[in-house]
Amino acid sequence: MTLFSLTFAALSAACLANAIGDVFMLYGVRYTNWEPGVEAMQQTPERYIKWGALSGLVTVSAWFLLVPAAAQVGGGIGWALALAFCFYVGVTLSFHVSYLFVGLGVKADNTLAEPFAGLLGLISAASFLGAVSVSVLWAVDLFMRSASLFYLACTPAFTILFFQMFMGRFLGRAPYYKVVAGPIAMVAFFAGFLHYTEAVIGWHVP
Repeated sequence: MTLFSLTFAALSAACLANAIGDVFMLYGVRYTNWEPGVEAMQQTPERYIKWGALSGLVTVSAWFLLVPAAAQVGGGIGWALALAFCFYVGVTLSFHVSYLFVGLGVKADNTLAEPFAGLLGLISAASFLGAVSVSVLWAVDLFMRSASLFYLACTPAFTILFFQMFMGRFLGRAPYYKVVAGPIAMVAFFAGFLHYTEAVIGWHVP
């Protein structure tokens, strides 16, 4: 069994668990026409916010399993790519921690909605910046190796835009789609990047 198979199985399981946790964390969207936001927070039971947000500390931490694969890229790009990915995962973890306090705060006092919404927006912007950094560094290595351009469709920036924004336009009313779109996008990125490290770089079990 290749390291691709082992790592992808673990990462996929983590994303599935993360999606389940996110459904708990954003349970209130069922009362807001499937739209996340402050109103959805207020409609989510307190225990669901706690379980969903805290479960993210375990499930998202498992994403660090991709770091050894990123290091296989080699040279300065490999280390920069690994650090950029660590930044992305770290920001995602901070989002879950922030959501715990924001959700509980908004449920206790709805006047906190506006400043807290700004905080979550800032974290979301930092998260996408991390995804773009990973994507650019991977693209640089891809062009240097003259690898298939198909891998560009697996970069995290592209998968996030595709599954969360483009597909969201068509599936936005599907129950909980907007909630689980992030983990779906990450599975697509993990699959593409691990295939790249195995097929192009040659990272495998002898």
